[in-house]
Amino acid sequence: MRSSRYGEVRGIICCEWWCEGYWASSGYYDLCGEKPTIPSKLNSVSSILRGFASPSSFPRSRLLISLWPLIRNRVRNSLNRLSINELPNVPDKVSRINVDTDVLIIGGGLAGLSVARELGKLGLKTVIIEGEYYLGGHLVVDDTEIRDLGRGSEFISKLGKEVSSSTTILTGTIFDGFLEDASIGHSRDHSKIYVFNYKYLVLTQGFREVPLVFPGNGTPRMITGLTVLKFTKWWGFRPRRVLVWGSDDWGVRVAMNLAQLGIDTYLGDNSAIIRSDLYRDKIETLGIKTFIGMNIVDAKDSGDGLRLTLENIRGKKS
Repeated sequence: MRSSRYGEVRGIICCEWWCEGYWASSGYYDLCGEKPTIPSKLNSVSSILRGFASPSSFPRSRLLISLWPLIRNRVRNSLNRLSINELPNVPDKVSRINVDTDVLIIGGGLAGLSVARELGKLGLKTVIIEGEYYLGGHLVVDDTEIRDLGRGSEFISKLGKEVSSSTTILTGTIFDGFLEDASIGHSRDHSKIYVFNYKYLVLTQGFREVPLVFPGNGTPRMITGLTVLKFTKWWGFRPRRVLVWGSDDWGVRVAMNLAQLGIDTYLGDNSAIIRSDLYRDKIETLGIKTFIGMNIVDAKDSGDGLRLTLENIRGKKS
């Protein structure tokens, strides 16, 4: 995948709702499903012309100035957007919907569902907005045992059903923010605009995984933890070997999920010890190999895998 602005390779793969703008900006819209939509042919724009797509480029020739908008847009479109069918469909008509509630909860993961359940017990009218088309956040694909909760996916499924009976839930809905006179949102299919009226606003968005910064991090083999669990559990993807970078609770649980599927799993971190206190003892039990106290100093796609150069925190490469 290439950047539509600069033509450079983009490697990170992310199948979460907030990544859709990232894909669409590159001419790829639906990469995350059983039938992904990808450009019909490879980018054919030469490296010389890709410079025209840069917003900082500006011509000094009067002739080029007059033709500049046409040239720049042509190059940008040719980089990735090869067919109108590869971009999302925009509906002809958009509906406006007013939503009145006591409490508006942004995020339908563990925190959002828990807040909605407790507020429902107090008799308050609550509305949950969730960008995904499902509830549960990261736990929906987490089959590890979570302390005091049990299996993550089973717990969040029960909690979601409990909350759904007393709470209005808008999945596939994005909270856009605040205007001068209203708080607004929209549906992901762009068919609805929401205007929210509430007494209290609760933000429970949890966290987002972002690309790790290191030399060579443009590889297309770098995937967010939630995405790799969706790939393996929903769409049957079975990588031969996976390195999970990050040893906090979520990072270790991602590694545990992969190891339970029989995937050769490694866990790395630049911290001196595994950071997760809750699951540290599970790593060896599941046969997860570790690279703790390491930094990634180089990465190359070798064709049959990703070749990394690691350097320990004392400066020794391996």
